[in-house]
Amino acid sequence: MITVLLLDDDHDFFASIRQHLARVCDITVHFVTSTGEALRVIHQKVPDVIVARYWKTSQEGPALIRELWKKYPAIPVVIITDGSENEENIIAQHPLIALCLERPIKPNARFLLELAETIRIAVMRCTEHQEPGYEQNLLAQIMETSTAGILVVDQNGIVTFENRAAKEILGSESTGAGQGAGSLAGFPFAEVIASGSPIRDQHYTIGEGEQERVFRINGAPLQTGPEGRQQMVMVVEDVTETVQLEEALIRSEDRYRLIADNMEDLVWMMRPDHSNLFISPSMERALGYSFEELQAVPLREHLTWESQILIDRAVFEKPEERGAASRTFDLEFQRKDDTTIRAEVQLTVIRDEEGHPSGILGVGRDVTARRRAELALRESEERFRLLAENSSDMIARHALDGTFWYVSPACTTLLGYIPEQMIGRSSLAFIHPDDISIVQQAYLDILSVPDVLRISYRYRRIDGTYIWFETTCRAIRDPVSDAPIEIYTSSRDVTDRKRLEEAITGQTEELKQYSAALAQANQKLNLLNSVTRHDIQNQLTVISGYFEIMQTEITDPVLLGYLHRQQHAAELINHQIEFTKAYQNLGAEAPTWRNATEVLSAAIVSLDLEGIDAYVDLQGLEIFADPMLEKVFYNLLENGIRHGETITSIRFWYEEVGEEVVLVYLDDGVGIPLTQKEQIFKRGFGSNTGLGLFLIREILSITRIHIRETGKEGEGARFEITIPAGGYRIKKENQR
Repeated sequence: MITVLLLDDDHDFFASIRQHLARVCDITVHFVTSTGEALRVIHQKVPDVIVARYWKTSQEGPALIRELWKKYPAIPVVIITDGSENEENIIAQHPLIALCLERPIKPNARFLLELAETIRIAVMRCTEHQEPGYEQNLLAQIMETSTAGILVVDQNGIVTFENRAAKEILGSESTGAGQGAGSLAGFPFAEVIASGSPIRDQHYTIGEGEQERVFRINGAPLQTGPEGRQQMVMVVEDVTETVQLEEALIRSEDRYRLIADNMEDLVWMMRPDHSNLFISPSMERALGYSFEELQAVPLREHLTWESQILIDRAVFEKPEERGAASRTFDLEFQRKDDTTIRAEVQLTVIRDEEGHPSGILGVGRDVTARRRAELALRESEERFRLLAENSSDMIARHALDGTFWYVSPACTTLLGYIPEQMIGRSSLAFIHPDDISIVQQAYLDILSVPDVLRISYRYRRIDGTYIWFETTCRAIRDPVSDAPIEIYTSSRDVTDRKRLEEAITGQTEELKQYSAALAQANQKLNLLNSVTRHDIQNQLTVISGYFEIMQTEITDPVLLGYLHRQQHAAELINHQIEFTKAYQNLGAEAPTWRNATEVLSAAIVSLDLEGIDAYVDLQGLEIFADPMLEKVFYNLLENGIRHGETITSIRFWYEEVGEEVVLVYLDDGVGIPLTQKEQIFKRGFGSNTGLGLFLIREILSITRIHIRETGKEGEGARFEITIPAGGYRIKKENQR
């Protein structure tokens, strides 16, 4: 079958020719319309004949013939003319132009037969035109001009033929007769020849380090050569640099792939038609899609509609509208779970020499959290401003040196200034000179610790007068570094309160003076009472002695009766004196916190409890009471021992009842009748002096502690001491 390349711009005329030659004459026709297209077809497969139209009015025809002759001098050419050209001139332009045919207006049978015959003649003439040895000469020329090394080697590695390039590549000094294969001396020639199979693109490496060289070898065994030698033909290329470049490229790609796989930035590249060129793994993590899902559709489809418009404008904007090559955009991406993320993207439009877009590079960072924080900050600032501008307190924000950044409108009401008169000035400029050090120290303190501080100082009004400010200060800190970035203050006018405090302070000083004078007077009275009581008791002792003498000397019953009445009166006087002694120290000292267990233990030790068991469970209880609290427990115990009669045990414990604590005394004596439960606390009641329980209630009442008896007669006495909230505290075992 003959292969023909048909060149013409009249597609309709030659379409019928193409069909006829293929169907009737067994000639395959490839139809092209330009020189460039013809050269591409010939490069893929060389035709047997070229059929071309000769354009009289254009240089395209002659130029094409000359171009084809330069590149492919062995291909015969058939020229089709319109009949007006000089055939001899046309043939002279190409030694292998077989013949010229005149083109009819429409293809006819005669023309088709002549064309088919002309093609066959052209092929025959081309074969006749070649001189004997033409193919051998052509092959030798090809081998000598080839940049690849071509050699023939036998099974022993002896070169029987090599071209010039082979000598240069392998470093062989042979001329093709009986020499070794140079750098390929270690190649397994015998194995390849014995296999009978060709080798394709096999790499063969020699040397190490900087001396390493890599050869690419193609070859095949030959039929038995001269003297029965078994040989193979080899085409050898030195691909050392290519391999090194490929390895370097692979290493570089590995490095960049490692960077791409671990980078947090969102990186992608796409063509002007929005098809994907590269998508970093961080995009997969950010959008929630797999690599395959992202590659399936253009990345642009994952942008919201507004963001798509931004990219399109950047890519297709007019030259006069273009700004910098790279610009930053705020883009919104749609995630797989239907949520969105915002990315701050530096977009670079890559353009060719004519300014047309050839690619788009995007490098961005997920700023969703930052945008949310910024939105929250704006909302917080709006709320702050709303509160600040409607607060009666003066709200202010300061630089770290105290300069006002913001002052709320309350400054006008409090100080007479408008905010603009204060913003940009130091707050210290408005503070009383004597109080500046207080404010400076407060600023230093809040910058070093995260606490909120409250200070009082004097602030100057616009009319020059001063008012007292109470200011709450705190430092606002960076959420990342925790470093202070500004100072927030809230100030209120406390001038009236300060005046009241000063008045109270003055009255307190007076009260202290009165208290000191009263204490001194009480001390003198106590001293007088003590001396007087001592003198009276001395006289009562004398009277008592005379009573004893008179009882032995007087026998008149009437007089003895009078004497006994006088003696009883003297005893009553003595009881009154004893009461004043006990009552003298009541309330003389300020109440203190007392450990209930320790105070009760001291009272128990001072009494004789022989035959009576005492149980105490007051662990952790402390009572705010008069220092005479020990006297309370002593009198309770002494009263139980004296009047309990059958008492064998006494118990103390406490119970929490609401906000109060009830301390309980319980014994197993005869108890107290119902009619006497309140009378026993009256002064003078009882079979003894009647001072014990009366004194207990008086001591406890100093700190609003109440005592009552709640036991049942015959089952023992039960005293409940109720301590109000604030008058007790309970410490756990691990507290100090």
